[in-house]
Amino acid sequence: MNVPGIAVERAIAVPMRDGCRLAADIYRPTTAEARLPVLVHRTPYGRQFPTQANMAHPAWYARHGFIVVVQDVRGRHDSDGAFEPFFHEAADGYDTIQWASELAGSSGKVGTYGASYGGYAQLLAAAANPPALRVMCPAITPFDARDDMLFSDGVFELSFGAWWAASLALESARRSGDRDLDREIRVALAAIPSWYGSRSPSELLPAGPETAFYRTWLEHRSDDAWWEPISARARVGEIRVPALFVTGWWDPFLDGALAAFRALSAQESSAASSLLVGPWSHVPWGARVGDVDFGPAADQKVADAAQVDFLGRFLRNGDVSDPGYRVRYFLPGRNTWISADQWPPTDGRTMTWRLGSDGDAASIGGSGRLVAGDGPLIGQVDPDWFSYDASGPAPGLGGRSCCFPETSPVGPRDQDSVEVRRDVLVYSSPPLDRELLIEGPIDVALWLASDAVTADIVARLCQVDGRRSVNIAEGVTRVSMGEWPLNGYRRVIVALGETATVVPAGAALRLQVTGGAFPRFEINPQVDIPPARAAPSDRVAASFALAHDDAHVSVVRVRATAS
Repeated sequence: MNVPGIAVERAIAVPMRDGCRLAADIYRPTTAEARLPVLVHRTPYGRQFPTQANMAHPAWYARHGFIVVVQDVRGRHDSDGAFEPFFHEAADGYDTIQWASELAGSSGKVGTYGASYGGYAQLLAAAANPPALRVMCPAITPFDARDDMLFSDGVFELSFGAWWAASLALESARRSGDRDLDREIRVALAAIPSWYGSRSPSELLPAGPETAFYRTWLEHRSDDAWWEPISARARVGEIRVPALFVTGWWDPFLDGALAAFRALSAQESSAASSLLVGPWSHVPWGARVGDVDFGPAADQKVADAAQVDFLGRFLRNGDVSDPGYRVRYFLPGRNTWISADQWPPTDGRTMTWRLGSDGDAASIGGSGRLVAGDGPLIGQVDPDWFSYDASGPAPGLGGRSCCFPETSPVGPRDQDSVEVRRDVLVYSSPPLDRELLIEGPIDVALWLASDAVTADIVARLCQVDGRRSVNIAEGVTRVSMGEWPLNGYRRVIVALGETATVVPAGAALRLQVTGGAFPRFEINPQVDIPPARAAPSDRVAASFALAHDDAHVSVVRVRATAS
């Protein structure tokens, strides 16, 4: 296929060191008079779908003066070999980058770009140090495949992990010609969201070589040695090139991308790394996420332009000017783009709100309250109790789930149907007398007791305007078997991640505390059975008590400034 100005070569076989050949398409601007730098985009989703619902077409990048190579990773679509998620991307990425540097018309300098899996593949390839690589643009990607992608504090990201594994297995079933497997997976996906809770997580996908990787993830969740070879975080010291990280406040891999940006910025060889954060979820990138429209500034297609400028700066001998800032992020609440030198900005401080009640904070109708500061709360000594039945888990409405609303609710959502439940503790502040600018991490420290053998504690911070409560950030932590004290309380820290938003004067903050968020997280059965193998019939109810007396100060901590 050729159109004026662009020539396309299809299904070019790229040799790997072990003899495997990977299929690639090459886009070339036909008007080029000089040698051009090369961009490599490697994807498991099919090189014929290189935009992945977010990015401009490779022809657009080629029109900006690059030779663009789009490749199917090993074992996917037209490429040879067996697909093992993440395990071949370092070596295959290295070989592809070096091959691309020697293409006819190439300047010998190579950059990479791509989103999600394609972003993580860039990090692994960069850690292998291909000599031709000069720069990369990993978008909406984690820093660690386990801790930033598939699990949160050891809790399986069910709606993402099961859905994604099933989606990957469809292509494997096509390649193997297994029509029965294809049909079985499609029936399961059509039953979302009830499919997620219909059986144990390990049994959601049919057994077979096409789905073996999924059960391997679940079986090795605590095996650091198994994950280390495919951890970009573990190999960050080997990365020698700058990166532009593109992510979104509602992307599930946000915290990993922020950590990766900080880690590369701290290394001399990659210190020129940059960060772009929009108000986006994983896909697609636009102004409306969940129940909120962030306005026309959020509709701007800033990511492709930022990537072209960043790639050009390191591939064209400095003929693209430095913008003068390292970080650019969209600030919800003001709905505008902000430039900064680092993330988080330097002028924030940790602000604290203490939990309190009259002894019954269950549901929105209870007496739970947030009090600014961590000073004494005279007379408020009774703990708040709730019962949590794992067979009827609390819903997770919105948040950093993935990847589509029909897969799992995504983004900022009205929390009314969560906050009316008696298995959710609700603590609200008075209306704020000043605007609150949140920029950075949020966490909660809770003093809890329970008769559960094991439990998941979910905390969710919300913004309340009138009677409407909308989630800002959420997190989960697992209290494992044997960690509850026989008498008294255990201090539990729940990290809610990082964000940026403006809570206006007159609005309030609200904290939810409960025992799950389905279907985002796997259901903890609260008995001595690994959650991945727990059937619906294994799920039981348990009681919890949350203390907030002066000996057990339970708090929300937010990095913010008030103005």
